[in-house]
Amino acid sequence: VEALQPVILEHGHQLKIECAAPDLLVRGDLTRLVQVLGNLLNNAAKYTNTGGRIELSVRQCDRHVEFCVRDNGIGIAQESLPKLFNLFSRLGETGDRVAGGLGIGLALVRKLVEMHDGEVTVCSDGPGSGSAFTVRLPLALHQPEAFAKPSAPAASARCRILIADDNADALESLALLLECDGHEVWKAANGAEACELAAAHCPQLALLDLGMPVLDGFDAARRIREQPGGRDMLLVALSGWGQQSDVARSRECGFDFHLVKPASFEALNELLARAPTYAPARPPLIKQSRLALDES
Repeated sequence: VEALQPVILEHGHQLKIECAAPDLLVRGDLTRLVQVLGNLLNNAAKYTNTGGRIELSVRQCDRHVEFCVRDNGIGIAQESLPKLFNLFSRLGETGDRVAGGLGIGLALVRKLVEMHDGEVTVCSDGPGSGSAFTVRLPLALHQPEAFAKPSAPAASARCRILIADDNADALESLALLLECDGHEVWKAANGAEACELAAAHCPQLALLDLGMPVLDGFDAARRIREQPGGRDMLLVALSGWGQQSDVARSRECGFDFHLVKPASFEALNELLARAPTYAPARPPLIKQSRLALDES
């Protein structure tokens, strides 16, 4: 709340805080839980018109603690609710409002909450009706068994991953998402840097945004394929476009997969499962829809 005060004051919002019980204990990573709450409060401020109301409530519910961030902002269309926590899903893409969000913040929120054995949900009565995001976490005193130290991913599940994107926030957020799962990640701000990192570290998987400066994703893919070890790398194009012509161009440039935003966790995890043993002689192309991978 302290960190978000400047944003709330800038928009002239009223922030109300209700804490029914001050001594509710959960076991978790303080930095990440602050990140979760900060993201939800920031969204509430951003998607609420000037002079709006934001409420933060904390209460005990059975053996869980719930905190809810509620606002009287622009609201969310019912058809947008199921996909709101998907990677790269944004309100601006659904017609509710064009905003500068990256579509990664809420996906990261869900991931971090699930790593704490919790869940996050959203509800809204539609456009203009505001929204409410609720996070439920197990109470430490009542469910100590839920907080055994999570086992690290098996060595075979760890991947060396290269991410290239000229949007710094998107790059950092997606990298953090993958690092939370124990993967080793290198980050590039453009296609030229991606080629250098690919040559130096030989990642198993490379996620390349197509619209980058200096060298775009198409040219970067061609050069990576020409490098030693580049032929055996899993190359994934990341784009908001998924027409047949876009997929065909990706194929011509050497990509194995074409991910269409918003990408789902399921699709990303399927790619990660393929990466450790992927070594194609002639790479196939798999086009990804919004929810599933379909062989083409």
